[in-house]
Amino acid sequence: FACINHSTEGDFQKFSIQRHRDNKVFNLELDLTGNYQVHNILTAIAVIDLLHQETPLTISLRALTEGMRTVASGTALQGRWQKLGDKPLTICDTGHNAHGIAYVADQLKATPHRELYCVIGFVRDKDLAHILPLLPRDAHYIFTQAHSERALPAAELTAKAAIYGLRGEAVEEVTAAVARAKELAAPEDMIFIGGSTYVVAEAL
Repeated sequence: FACINHSTEGDFQKFSIQRHRDNKVFNLELDLTGNYQVHNILTAIAVIDLLHQETPLTISLRALTEGMRTVASGTALQGRWQKLGDKPLTICDTGHNAHGIAYVADQLKATPHRELYCVIGFVRDKDLAHILPLLPRDAHYIFTQAHSERALPAAELTAKAAIYGLRGEAVEEVTAAVARAKELAAPEDMIFIGGSTYVVAEAL
Protein backbone atom coordinates (compact mmCIF):
# COMPACT_ATOMS: atom_id res chain seq x y z
CA PHE A 1 0.00 0.00 0.00
CA ALA A 2 1.09 3.57 -0.68
CA CYS A 3 -0.46 6.99 -0.15
CA ILE A 4 -0.73 8.64 -3.56
CA ASN A 5 -2.69 11.73 -2.51
CA HIS A 6 -3.21 13.56 0.77
CA SER A 7 -4.96 16.79 1.74
CA THR A 8 -6.45 18.40 4.83
CA GLU A 9 -9.84 20.10 4.72
CA GLY A 10 -11.02 21.59 7.98
CA ASP A 11 -11.08 18.90 10.65
CA PHE A 12 -10.60 16.03 8.19
CA GLN A 13 -7.70 14.57 6.26
CA LYS A 14 -8.35 12.92 2.91
CA PHE A 15 -6.15 10.09 1.65
CA SER A 16 -5.99 8.14 -1.58
CA ILE A 17 -4.34 4.80 -0.76
CA GLN A 18 -3.24 2.50 -3.59
CA ARG A 19 -2.93 -1.26 -3.17
CA HIS A 20 0.18 -2.53 -4.97
CA ARG A 21 -1.06 -5.95 -6.03
CA ASP A 22 -3.92 -4.67 -8.21
CA ASN A 23 -3.50 -0.84 -8.15
CA LYS A 24 -6.94 -0.45 -6.55
CA VAL A 25 -7.34 2.98 -4.92
CA PHE A 26 -9.15 3.50 -1.62
CA ASN A 27 -10.33 7.02 -0.81
CA LEU A 28 -10.49 7.56 2.94
CA GLU A 29 -11.34 10.46 5.24
CA LEU A 30 -9.96 10.68 8.77
CA ASP A 31 -11.15 12.94 11.57
CA LEU A 32 -7.64 13.10 13.09
CA THR A 33 -5.43 15.82 11.64
CA GLY A 34 -1.90 14.76 12.57
CA ASN A 35 0.16 14.34 9.41
CA TYR A 36 1.76 11.24 10.95
CA GLN A 37 -1.62 9.46 10.73
CA VAL A 38 -0.80 8.44 7.16
CA HIS A 39 1.61 5.87 8.63
CA ASN A 40 -1.14 4.56 10.92
CA ILE A 41 -3.64 4.34 8.07
CA LEU A 42 -1.21 2.40 5.86
CA THR A 43 -0.57 -0.04 8.71
CA ALA A 44 -4.27 -0.45 9.50
CA ILE A 45 -5.34 -1.03 5.91
CA ALA A 46 -2.48 -3.50 5.34
CA VAL A 47 -3.59 -5.49 8.41
CA ILE A 48 -7.23 -5.47 7.26
CA ASP A 49 -6.14 -6.66 3.81
CA LEU A 50 -3.98 -9.42 5.32
CA LEU A 51 -6.86 -10.60 7.51
CA HIS A 52 -9.11 -10.71 4.46
CA GLN A 53 -6.53 -12.68 2.45
CA GLU A 54 -5.30 -15.09 5.13
CA THR A 55 -8.15 -15.57 7.64
CA PRO A 56 -11.93 -15.96 7.69
CA LEU A 57 -12.22 -12.45 9.17
CA THR A 58 -13.31 -9.76 6.73
CA ILE A 59 -13.82 -6.07 7.50
CA SER A 60 -15.92 -4.43 4.82
CA LEU A 61 -14.80 -1.36 2.89
CA ARG A 62 -17.87 0.39 4.24
CA ALA A 63 -16.84 -0.37 7.83
CA LEU A 64 -13.30 0.80 7.09
CA THR A 65 -14.35 4.09 5.51
CA GLU A 66 -16.95 4.86 8.19
CA GLY A 67 -14.57 3.87 10.97
CA MET A 68 -11.78 6.10 9.65
CA ARG A 69 -14.14 9.04 9.24
CA THR A 70 -15.29 8.80 12.86
CA VAL A 71 -12.21 7.69 14.83
CA ALA A 72 -12.17 10.67 17.19
CA SER A 73 -15.93 11.15 17.44
CA GLY A 74 -16.68 7.43 17.69
CA THR A 75 -14.06 6.59 20.31
CA ALA A 76 -13.72 9.89 22.25
CA LEU A 77 -10.00 9.75 21.41
CA GLN A 78 -8.31 12.97 22.44
CA GLY A 79 -4.88 14.51 22.36
CA ARG A 80 -3.71 13.43 18.91
CA TRP A 81 -2.84 16.70 17.14
CA GLN A 82 -6.04 18.05 18.64
CA LYS A 83 -7.00 21.67 18.06
CA LEU A 84 -8.03 23.38 21.28
CA GLY A 85 -8.50 26.88 19.93
CA ASP A 86 -7.88 29.52 17.27
CA LYS A 87 -6.22 32.93 17.43
CA PRO A 88 -3.80 31.79 18.66
CA LEU A 89 -3.96 28.34 17.10
CA THR A 90 -3.62 25.97 20.06
CA ILE A 91 -2.71 22.33 19.48
CA CYS A 92 -1.98 19.45 21.85
CA ASP A 93 -0.42 16.09 21.06
CA THR A 94 0.46 13.11 23.25
CA GLY A 95 3.49 12.02 21.20
CA HIS A 96 5.96 11.46 24.03
CA ASN A 97 8.88 9.41 22.65
CA ALA A 98 11.54 10.38 20.11
CA HIS A 99 9.57 8.86 17.23
CA GLY A 100 6.36 10.71 18.12
CA ILE A 101 8.13 13.98 18.93
CA ALA A 102 9.89 13.89 15.54
CA TYR A 103 6.51 13.75 13.76
CA VAL A 104 5.15 16.53 15.96
CA ALA A 105 8.20 18.73 15.30
CA ASP A 106 7.78 18.25 11.54
CA GLN A 107 4.14 19.30 11.69
CA LEU A 108 4.95 22.30 13.90
CA LYS A 109 7.37 23.48 11.20
CA ALA A 110 4.75 22.97 8.50
CA THR A 111 1.97 24.82 10.36
CA PRO A 112 1.79 28.55 9.56
CA HIS A 113 2.38 30.78 12.60
CA ARG A 114 4.36 33.82 13.63
CA GLU A 115 5.76 32.93 17.07
CA LEU A 116 5.58 29.48 18.66
CA TYR A 117 4.97 28.89 22.37
CA CYS A 118 5.47 25.36 23.64
CA VAL A 119 4.07 24.16 26.97
CA ILE A 120 5.92 20.93 27.66
CA GLY A 121 6.64 18.56 30.49
CA PHE A 122 8.03 15.03 30.69
CA VAL A 123 8.19 12.12 33.09
CA ARG A 124 11.49 11.36 34.80
CA ASP A 125 12.27 8.18 32.88
CA LYS A 126 12.20 9.72 29.38
CA ASP A 127 15.45 9.73 27.43
CA LEU A 128 15.55 13.49 26.97
CA ALA A 129 18.93 13.35 25.23
CA HIS A 130 17.11 11.85 22.22
CA ILE A 131 13.94 13.96 22.54
CA LEU A 132 15.00 17.55 23.34
CA PRO A 133 17.24 17.97 20.25
CA LEU A 134 14.20 17.26 18.04
CA LEU A 135 12.20 20.22 19.38
CA PRO A 136 12.28 23.58 17.55
CA ARG A 137 14.90 25.96 18.92
CA ASP A 138 13.09 29.11 17.79
CA ALA A 139 10.13 28.57 20.15
CA HIS A 140 9.55 30.09 23.58
CA TYR A 141 9.15 27.24 26.07
CA ILE A 142 7.04 27.12 29.18
CA PHE A 143 8.37 24.09 31.02
CA THR A 144 5.89 22.51 33.38
CA GLN A 145 5.11 19.36 35.31
CA ALA A 146 1.97 17.29 35.71
CA HIS A 147 0.49 16.17 39.02
CA SER A 148 2.26 12.81 38.96
CA GLU A 149 5.01 11.28 41.02
CA ARG A 150 6.70 10.41 37.73
CA ALA A 151 6.83 14.03 36.54
CA LEU A 152 10.21 15.64 36.00
CA PRO A 153 10.27 18.93 37.98
CA ALA A 154 9.82 21.97 35.73
CA ALA A 155 13.02 23.61 36.98
CA GLU A 156 15.05 20.49 36.23
CA LEU A 157 13.53 20.25 32.74
CA THR A 158 14.33 23.92 32.13
CA ALA A 159 18.00 23.30 32.95
CA LYS A 160 18.21 20.17 30.79
CA ALA A 161 16.49 21.88 27.85
CA ALA A 162 18.94 24.80 27.98
CA ILE A 163 21.75 22.36 27.16
CA TYR A 164 20.05 21.82 23.78
CA GLY A 165 19.40 25.51 23.12
CA LEU A 166 15.75 25.50 24.21
CA ARG A 167 14.92 28.69 26.10
CA GLY A 168 11.96 29.72 28.18
CA GLU A 169 10.60 29.70 31.69
CA ALA A 170 9.35 27.25 34.30
CA VAL A 171 5.74 27.24 35.49
CA GLU A 172 5.03 24.32 37.80
CA GLU A 173 1.28 23.90 37.29
CA VAL A 174 0.07 22.78 33.84
CA THR A 175 -3.03 24.97 33.88
CA ALA A 176 -0.94 27.98 34.91
CA ALA A 177 1.60 27.17 32.17
CA VAL A 178 -1.16 27.09 29.55
CA ALA A 179 -2.54 30.37 30.90
CA ARG A 180 0.96 31.89 30.66
CA ALA A 181 1.26 30.80 27.03
CA LYS A 182 -2.12 32.39 26.25
CA GLU A 183 -0.97 35.57 27.96
CA LEU A 184 2.18 35.74 25.82
CA ALA A 185 0.75 34.64 22.45
CA ALA A 186 -0.73 37.02 19.91
CA PRO A 187 -3.63 35.90 17.67
CA GLU A 188 -1.29 35.01 14.78
CA ASP A 189 0.99 32.94 17.02
CA MET A 190 0.72 29.23 17.88
CA ILE A 191 0.64 27.37 21.18
CA PHE A 192 1.67 23.73 21.39
CA ILE A 193 1.02 21.60 24.49
CA GLY A 194 2.71 18.22 24.84
CA GLY A 195 5.76 16.22 25.83
CA SER A 196 3.85 13.99 28.22
CA THR A 197 0.43 12.38 28.09
CA TYR A 198 -0.04 13.59 31.67
CA VAL A 199 0.53 17.21 30.61
CA VAL A 200 -1.95 16.93 27.73
CA ALA A 201 -4.51 15.26 29.99
CA GLU A 202 -4.33 18.11 32.50
CA ALA A 203 -4.51 20.71 29.74
CA LEU A 204 -7.64 19.03 28.37
